[in-house]
Amino acid sequence: MSILVGSQSNYFLFRSINKYSSLTSKDKATIRYTERYHGLRYEKGYVDYSLLDEMLRSHLADLDMVYVKRQCKRQFLIDRLNDMQITKPNIINVEDCDSRFKHQHHHHHHHKM
Repeated sequence: MSILVGSQSNYFLFRSINKYSSLTSKDKATIRYTERYHGLRYEKGYVDYSLLDEMLRSHLADLDMVYVKRQCKRQFLIDRLNDMQITKPNIINVEDCDSRFKHQHHHHHHHKM
């Protein structure tokens, strides 16, 4: 997980809660993809997953908006923050912003005659 606030960046690589040998072949294929294209090694996490809520609370609870990429990440954060009874920030999927911008830009484009 990467959290950027202004110019300050924080990166957290969580240790998996499952042993590699216990994963499904689909999970292993996803891991191979992640390792190949993002350079993230399955066994290289250094933050215990049990610290996730504490980290979310300390980094996100005072923010008004958080931008993520992908709806699944947005929903994960919404659910997790709701479970923690944190009512803000507003979680926004940047892909929705992109499509809204393209839609508005397309429909408000003026043609010269």
